[in-house]
Amino acid sequence: MALLERVLDELAVPAVLLRGRRIVLANASAREILERGGATSDALAAALADEHAAYQRTRILLEDGDSCTLVVGRTPGWTDAIAAAARRTHLSPRQLQVAELLARGARNREIAATLGCSEHTIERHVSAVLRRLGCGSRAEVPARLHAEVQR
Repeated sequence: MALLERVLDELAVPAVLLRGRRIVLANASAREILERGGATSDALAAALADEHAAYQRTRILLEDGDSCTLVVGRTPGWTDAIAAAARRTHLSPRQLQVAELLARGARNREIAATLGCSEHTIERHVSAVLRRLGCGSRAEVPARLHAEVQR
């Protein structure tokens, strides 16, 4: 849980971890939104209750075997870049999630914790993402995604 808390705090977008409908963890951006209230808070509340376009929901498995929901705010321009790259390079939905986390600088261990799968599985996804995007290393992923948006 400590690793996940550090990962959430590194995100520049609002992020919360839910058990059922209860917030277990919230990063600084999400806490600020919830304290401030207003329309943005309403959108976050809607995302916590159900799907909302401004937030992505992902089921994850924690170290203790418990299943939770990770709700992360989307960065509009970045999401567009990743969606464009996915269309052009035929990334699978899971590869798309991995590409987004790679582009944000996440390591394999962090990606595995976020997506609720093994590091070995993430290694395979990272290899596929690099191959499909034509990148020689994970450091090239953000630039390649940015170039896809410029097309």
